[in-house]
Amino acid sequence: NMVSNEMVDKLGLHCEKNPNAYRIAWFKKGNEVTVDKRCLISFSIGNNYKDELWCDVIPMDA
Repeated sequence: NMVSNEMVDKLGLHCEKNPNAYRIAWFKKGNEVTVDKRCLISFSIGNNYKDELWCDVIPMDA
């Protein structure tokens, strides 16, 4: 799972170093990207389901 660094910045979310850093070349036009940060995202579906999910933080051209 991935999340944009712009979203992380705008929402003021806390990031930490990704213990399993890796590189991807297919995600950002023209450049290879090192994925070295992750962010814990809390979410809910309706009133009954709440969970947290680790997302890798990357720059996006979307």
